[in-house]
Amino acid sequence: MEQALTIPNSRETHFINVSQILYIKADGDYINIYLTNNDPIKIPRETGNDGKPEGNTTKYNIQLTIQLGVVDKIIQKSSNDIRKHLVRIDRSYIINIDYIFKINLTESSIYLMDPSNKIYSLKISRERLAELKKKFEK
Repeated sequence: MEQALTIPNSRETHFINVSQILYIKADGDYINIYLTNNDPIKIPRETGNDGKPEGNTTKYNIQLTIQLGVVDKIIQKSSNDIRKHLVRIDRSYIINIDYIFKINLTESSIYLMDPSNKIYSLKISRERLAELKKKFEK
């Protein structure tokens, strides 16, 4: 059974398979969850006067009104299976360590690769990257 990260906010609760989370990025009081699958998520738009959705909007990530620190606390209280995959690497990012492709100290970047071999580059402080690199080299 796949582990799901449960993220509640004021109006709803999201259950997201950990294996589908590539990384989570802070954006003020919001977070953006970037997923590994390239299949777009179809979300109904606002309803029209007739009460029916006016088409779909396509999103490749999920944006929630919750701070990254709160999500990190949720992860820390979750099962060990979730904690061993999702790691906060600095104040702006939580990553799924299963998708780490490369850590480059010179560029202060960590590279993640999704299952379709698309590569994502995240800028991280050199000090945090050095800590992370040492952790994985053990």
